[in-house]
Amino acid sequence: MEEQRRAMKEQKSAMMSQILSEEARVRLGNIAAVKPEKADRLENIIIQNAQRGAFQGKVSESQLIDLLEQVGQVDSSSGVSVERSKHKFDDEDELDIDNMDF
Repeated sequence: MEEQRRAMKEQKSAMMSQILSEEARVRLGNIAAVKPEKADRLENIIIQNAQRGAFQGKVSESQLIDLLEQVGQVDSSSGVSVERSKHKFDDEDELDIDNMDF
């Protein structure tokens, strides 16, 4: 099982080196270091597009950025939102440092 996973990863890496330019590979590596799940999804999209013949020649860094923006738009439209609560301590509140327990 682990050997199959490793073989698939090596095969995917070989495909990416054939499809991507050097600059695009570096950028994808940077993305993978920060957001591995996004890089994995981007790799799958690139491989699917390459199999369909959507790319002529190697994928440049600017093409990778365009794909990344498209993936980002899909992510932002997923309906996930974050709400932050206001601080419990307001500037108008007084803080009595002398009477605090430490």
